[in-house]
Parts: sequence; structure tokens; C-alpha cells
Amino acid sequence: MKTIKFTLVAALTVLSMSFCMNISKASAQGFEGQYEEGDRDVSYQTFYDELSPYGDWVYDNQYGYVWRPNMGPDFMPYRTNGHWVSSEIGWTWASDYQWGWAPFHYGRWKFDTYLGWYWIPGYEWAPAWVVWSSNTDYYGWAPMAPGWNISVSINLGSIPSNYWVFAPPRYLCHVRMYDYCAPVYNNVTIVRNVTVINNYGYYNRTRYVCGPRVHEYNTRPGCHARPVPVRECHEPRSTRCDNKNMYVYRPRIVNHPSCRPPEVRGREYFANRDAQPRSRGEYPGNSRPDNRYENNRQRTEAPQQDNRRNDNWTNQQRDNNNERQQRERAVQYAQQQQERRSQAESRQAPQQTERYAQRQPQQERRSQTEYRQVSQSQERHSRENSSYQSAERSSRGQQQRSESHSEGRPRGRN
Repeated sequence: MKTIKFTLVAALTVLSMSFCMNISKASAQGFEGQYEEGDRDVSYQTFYDELSPYGDWVYDNQYGYVWRPNMGPDFMPYRTNGHWVSSEIGWTWASDYQWGWAPFHYGRWKFDTYLGWYWIPGYEWAPAWVVWSSNTDYYGWAPMAPGWNISVSINLGSIPSNYWVFAPPRYLCHVRMYDYCAPVYNNVTIVRNVTVINNYGYYNRTRYVCGPRVHEYNTRPGCHARPVPVRECHEPRSTRCDNKNMYVYRPRIVNHPSCRPPEVRGREYFANRDAQPRSRGEYPGNSRPDNRYENNRQRTEAPQQDNRRNDNWTNQQRDNNNERQQRERAVQYAQQQQERRSQAESRQAPQQTERYAQRQPQQERRSQTEYRQVSQSQERHSRENSSYQSAERSSRGQQQRSESHSEGRPRGRN
């Protein structure tokens, strides 16, 4: 009897200890919350209510209600106001925006020529919904658009070049990482020399891309990362991290058909606005974020944002357009220079004609005077020569006569 009691007590003790260890391990890894499972269930209405102060909800015929943030024309997801943190479940995006707990960990992002960057809500949570790539100089990532499937191999050619964000490895964890990112118009050249990072992880049976492996990242010059545990927080807030833990808000999303945003705009509102095409340096990712668009929840009016109307969005097409514009400017400059030269010649021609007309009589008079002087000097020289020759001939004749006379004279008698 005592043996049976001792066995039961030992078994209960072992079960309780294993249960406590599993709970602590799950809590350290972030797979279980610090509250009841039922309290984690939220619907799309939470998205609609929490994000409405920071942007516009727009109805799209393909995706339904989508969210467009009012964070200025330079906003770009997974680039503006945030950085990467190495956690136990992969590289996690830590956003500085108060609303960053939802759009950067649920759903997908897409770019539109009228709306700009907009977010499509989703049900699955992940450290970041991006695809990763790398080369010797950069780590790159691109927001995943709707329809991209991680289960199949990702083709780099199917990802638009303006989706990519490239940053040097040593600044990947820097709090102001966006200051060191490469401009978007350089992506066309960089993306040709990168390889896809196939490192995957799972959370609640959801597959996502973890990013570069930590030991590989630490081999880069100036890089050192240590994975930190992920902890749960109870209220919607941005992801924050200290030296020991990373705190995220990741409730389970359920479907309630009655959910609706408090205010909805149509695409025609943005398509009909007077928006001029921006130059190359004004596109998202080509300049630093504007500090005027702060994370103020009490803002009553959304900042005005110019729409991005440009049919040739890809960087390759923009480069071609830029080269064509440079050639046109060069041709125009050559034509202007030719017109200036022709005008200058037309203005100089009458002046030269007048100066030549004024100078011609003087030249004629000077040439006549010179001719007269030359002719006189020639005549004088000829006269001198003739007189000299005549004098020489006369002296030579006298000498000959005197010699002949002296030879023909008879000798005297003795």
C-alpha cells in the first residue's frame, strides 16, 4: 500500500514539473500568452477602429476594405521608421509607429499608382511578411503582395524593383536604419546580383521567411546579433524591444461578417484628385522621411499626400525615360547653341561689312601712295645705276686710249 502511494505521488510530481516546464518554455518562446486564450480573439473591427486615426479605409473591388496610411509621400513599408530585431522566431520588424503591431505582422502590402502603398488585412501573424535576399554588400527584403505563396520557390523577376529595400548588413538593427538604405532607383542594378534566402519558420502552422541565419549574419564585418525571446503584451501597441526581451501584440483574428470601417472612401476619391507626376527623387524610398508626419493619435486632419500617378513605375522604365529626357535636353541645348551662334553671326556681318567699307578707301589710298613711292625709288635707283655705268664706261675708255697711245708712240734716237 505504501509503495502504491509513493508511486502515485512521484508520478504526480513529475507530471506537474513537466507541465510547468512546458508552460515556461512556451511563454519564453512567445507561443502562449499571459492571458486566457479567449481573450486573444479579435476581429477585423479591431483593425478598422485602431487604424482609422492614422489613414483612410478604401473599398477595393478585388480585396475589399484596404487601408492607406497617411504617413506622407515618402512612406514605404518595412523601411520607414523601424528596424530589424533578431528574435528566437526569426528576424522581426520593430516599427516605431503606434499602429505598427497590425500592418507589419498581419496581411500583405501592395503599391498602386493612385493609392500609393496600401495594406490588405489578413488572419495569420508572422514576424514580418517579406521575402529576403542577400549579396556581398546588402541584405534585401520586399513586402509580400497578395497571392504570393511561400510554399513555392520565389522568382526574383516577378517582384517589382520598387518593392525591394536594401541596407548594409551592419545597419540592419540600427534604430535609424532607413537613413542608410540604398535609394530605390538603384534597385534595378542591385537586384541583378542577389540570391533568395530560403530560411523558413512556422507559427501556428503558418509558414513565413525567417530571414538570414544569425551565425551567417554575425560573420559579416561589424555585425553582431543575439536572438532574444518574444513576450506577449495585452494591448494594441507597437513592437518594442529591450536588451533581454521583445514584446509583441499578436491576437488571433476571427471572421465577423458584420465588421465595417467607420468611414470608407472609394478609389475615385484618389483617382480624381489633381496629382502631378513627381520627379525621380520624389518617389517613396528615394529620400528620407518627413518629420512633419508624426505618430499622433489625436490628429483630426490627415496630412495631404500627393498621389503617385505614373504609368511607367518600374525603375527600369524610369531609367529609360531619364536617359531619353537627357538626350532630348542635349539635342535642345545643341539647337539653342546653334541658334545663338547664327544670331551672333548675323549681328556681326553688317558690322564687318561697314568696317570693311570704311577701311577700303584708306587701304586704296595707302596702296597708291606706296606704289608711287616704290616707283619713284625704282626710277631713282635706275638713274643712279645708269649714271654709274656711264661713268665707268667713260673711265674705261680713257684708260684704253691712254694705253694704246703709249704703245704706238715712236722711240727717240740716240
